[in-house]
Amino acid sequence: MTHWQAANYQDIINFIESGYHTRHREQLPQLIELAKKVESVHSDSSVCPTGTAAILEKIYQDLEMHMRKEEQILFQMIKAGQYAMARMPIQVMLSEHDEAEEDLKTLLTVTRNLALPEDACGSWQALYQGIATFVADLSQHIYFENEIFFARVCNEK
Repeated sequence: MTHWQAANYQDIINFIESGYHTRHREQLPQLIELAKKVESVHSDSSVCPTGTAAILEKIYQDLEMHMRKEEQILFQMIKAGQYAMARMPIQVMLSEHDEAEEDLKTLLTVTRNLALPEDACGSWQALYQGIATFVADLSQHIYFENEIFFARVCNEK
């Protein structure tokens, strides 16, 4: 049993909000700006990751809406002990997690699995390093909610 399987829900919610949610809100605007810069400067390159900024903007918009629903609705139900009522919103969150994972696959496809060209500039390198970190963070976030937090809440009476 991990520490989180026994932690109270308030501690788990605080961890999600102050960790994952805050981090994603910091990461995505920076990645979007870097992607725009790389796409603009390297638009004539055959390996330019064209479309990266647009995908990141979609992810940011969808993720921001998702996190707000969690923070303002779902987490409030869980804090109030309304576990049965929380089950339907949890199903929506799980579906949105699936969509986010598909968006990450698209992002990795457009960036050729983050394969940098030999002559990649510092911005391009920073972009791909930032995307790699974001993908790992979001994947961990989704796993934590799906397999630990939401699974626990759905088993409450």
